Amino acid sequence: MRSVLLLSLFASLVAGAFPVPAAAAPAVAETRPDLSSLTGRQAMRIIRRLVSEGRYDGARTFVADWSRGDPEAGFRARFVEGLIAGHRGDLDGAIRIYRGLLADRPGVDMVRIELTRALAAAGDYGAARFQAEKLIAAGVDDKLGGGLERLVTVFDARRPVRLRGRASLLPSTNINGGTDRETVPLGDLELDIDEDARRKSGVGMMLGGDLLIRLPLGGETDFVSTLSGTGRFYPSIDRTVVDVDASAGFTRDFGRATVLAAATAGGTFSDWAETSRYAGIRTEVKKPLPGRWRMFASQSLRYEKFENLAAKGGWWFQANVSFDRTLAASRFIRFLGGYSGGRKQAERFSFDEVSAGLGVYNEFPAGITLYTQATVARRQYRGLYPGLTEAQKDTRLSALAVVTKRDFSFAGFAPQLFYRFERNVSNAAFEDTARHEIDLRLTRDF
Repeated sequence: MRSVLLLSLFASLVAGAFPVPAAAAPAVAETRPDLSSLTGRQAMRIIRRLVSEGRYDGARTFVADWSRGDPEAGFRARFVEGLIAGHRGDLDGAIRIYRGLLADRPGVDMVRIELTRALAAAGDYGAARFQAEKLIAAGVDDKLGGGLERLVTVFDARRPVRLRGRASLLPSTNINGGTDRETVPLGDLELDIDEDARRKSGVGMMLGGDLLIRLPLGGETDFVSTLSGTGRFYPSIDRTVVDVDASAGFTRDFGRATVLAAATAGGTFSDWAETSRYAGIRTEVKKPLPGRWRMFASQSLRYEKFENLAAKGGWWFQANVSFDRTLAASRFIRFLGGYSGGRKQAERFSFDEVSAGLGVYNEFPAGITLYTQATVARRQYRGLYPGLTEAQKDTRLSALAVVTKRDFSFAGFAPQLFYRFERNVSNAAFEDTARHEIDLRLTRDF
């Protein structure tokens, strides 16, 4: 029943995307219509009708005649082959064609709609949702009467339990979080920093997974629970770090805004021994704004406990907000801001931090997607740092670049490369650090 609903929604969605006035739409009959008088929408209506009737050669001939002499002829012919493949049930072939077209021309919404349709029909709801959300953010859904929003709801309903795994290599210039400094001040003395605390380069490996359970409770409210685990393994320094996080709460739609409230808990294990744990609450708000803007805000409050350093335990709070301005389904700009603060048992671990950043997402021809982001954060600690006559002050500069090769995919995955740079400038020697890191992985979100 849900499959029928899904296909029905897509049928109405596509029909709404390419409307043709009844009086202007020429009929597909034995008499060839005057091709020179056809608009693009009218021609597409004819092509779709031919394909739906199984008249594939007729569709190919029509698009060839209609596009004769037009530089778009090849693009249109490939698009028709995608429609034919989808109608024949060759969803993998249709997906390859549409991804290839978007690799060349990422700004063609008509192709992205068909890709979303093919992905959903193939049961790849995660990738279909990814594409649908891009179209929604770009305002395409406003022209389709909310069809894509309804489809996203269907996607979520069809995946009450989601399990995702991840694995990647982690080359890094600072796998131990060490400093480049050689000495640390202690009063009037300069003491040598132990070699183990100095920066070390190497290659690590990351393994992780996420489990999400989403159960409708009636109306616009869902119960949502998540469990996430990530392990980072660094053989060259014989270190293993494992992070585990869990949450359980409720999400509700209030008109155009979605609100999540959840209880959270988690912990970190170093070399399989617990080093810290926390419990708290988190809220999130997502809301579209006029002018193709979207807001995402999150707030977290938790109590932390550290096994080997009790003085570092205490309260931690964070509030972040981002505003995305979507320029097209293939391009957006992101503005970031945030505050975090800690009130710990020892004042020297208590702090206040403010941050700001800018991100840019763009899908280029040749199948390349690039997301870049730069942030700056200023942290002021409240108590004296040992050996210093003043409180610790940090300025953290971060840069991120994510490159995806969309047209080089297999089994529904595309290669993705993360590059991270972080420079923390601090008056505390052990916290004065720098790191370059690469993360090689595969993704279905492309």
